[in-house]
Amino acid sequence: MLKWPYFHAVLGLLVIVLLLITFVFFYNVLDGSIFGLPFFWALALCVALAAVSPLLGCALTRLTNRYVQIPRVEP
Repeated sequence: MLKWPYFHAVLGLLVIVLLLITFVFFYNVLDGSIFGLPFFWALALCVALAAVSPLLGCALTRLTNRYVQIPRVEP
């Protein structure tokens, strides 16, 4: 049995929040109101983040999947 069974749901919620933040970031970049950062640099940053995020997800899953023993009840 997993020690933290709801952690994957929390990670999924975190992904949704990060996607919303990324959307707001790109909207502001296209509007030209975020630190004067050119669109292509912002795009390169997000592509790099998208390339690294599966590895980060695998590492987080590997580190957080801890199993505990289920108490065994014999009849």
